[in-house]
Amino acid sequence: LEPLVAAQRGGALLRHARRAGVAVAAVAYRGTWDLAAARRLRRLLRTWRPDVVHAHDPRAHAVALVALLGRDVPLVVTRRATAPVPVGARLRYLAGVARVLVPTAAARLAVLRAGVPEAHVVVVPPGVRPPDARAPRDWRRERGWPADAWVVGVIGPVEPAGRDVGETA
Repeated sequence: LEPLVAAQRGGALLRHARRAGVAVAAVAYRGTWDLAAARRLRRLLRTWRPDVVHAHDPRAHAVALVALLGRDVPLVVTRRATAPVPVGARLRYLAGVARVLVPTAAARLAVLRAGVPEAHVVVVPPGVRPPDARAPRDWRRERGWPADAWVVGVIGPVEPAGRDVGETA
């Protein structure tokens, strides 16, 4: 299985993912509710058929919600802000979002105050030390997950050249 990073054309995430050897697709985003970007992302979803979509910022979150309409693919979003969720953005967090990842207790509280169910909010602190590779953890066993459950991790950029699956402007 191979991840695909769909990111803003010319953006740092796209460059880092490409250098790390991750498959990438450039998607031009013009605004928070960019329907053209949502159509392009929907085509990628149809071709790539992911098991989960992760949106890292509010614009990607909104575009992913539209792209995923009618699809049975979980959406995970990241919200870093500790400020209250704006009233106009609350629906984004309540409709179609499987999990909201936040870096701190303050960010968690902001999302909870917006009405997101507590079970959907997960604190993922930044700067977590890497595990001891000599004693790898069995996350499936520790969490009581089935043996065929997916365990997904995020790593920082590394140097190998990336693979580009195509520009989608």
